[in-house]
Amino acid sequence: MISQTEGLSTQQRAQCLFEQFMLLIWFAFRNLTQKLQKYCLTHPQFITLVSLVQHGQPASMRQLATVALQDAPTLTGIVNRLVKMDVVRRTRSRDDRRVVLVEATPKGAELIRSIQHNFRRERSFGFAEFNSEEQLLKLEQFLNHVLAIQVEVNENFPVKDVAVAKEWLAEFAGDPLEFIKTHELIFK
Repeated sequence: MISQTEGLSTQQRAQCLFEQFMLLIWFAFRNLTQKLQKYCLTHPQFITLVSLVQHGQPASMRQLATVALQDAPTLTGIVNRLVKMDVVRRTRSRDDRRVVLVEATPKGAELIRSIQHNFRRERSFGFAEFNSEEQLLKLEQFLNHVLAIQVEVNENFPVKDVAVAKEWLAEFAGDPLEFIKTHELIFK
């Protein structure tokens, strides 16, 4: 339960902030899930399809599982449903017939373009409600500080410099599958 933080200890206030962050994540996830329902997509299907569209070439099921944070059997079900929707197609690798490759179809690429266009037209999760550069700057500084803490305490994240971490996040957002290939050691 989120409550006022006046009179609370530092530890109690930190717990309240953590709860607020979790609530914001829940709202963002729920908002995205509801928007994707209009396109008959689930969140994992969207992540899989948008990753393939951004990558622009076939990717292995293993790479997709890493990007979508899914295990192999779950990803197989996700890809099966996307194939039925005719937004992705499956093939076998010419080099290794055991490797299944998945790529977006033109219909899948058009669906992602449409979703992204509509998302841009909508309000950007409340950030448009900030009415001054000063408010946005304060939020940006705060989020940079939180990111710095997360980068520092995450033992599995190999980069401890926030600027580099932000560059990596931008690379990941631009083409998650290429990022996975480039930084494969991180994801083993």
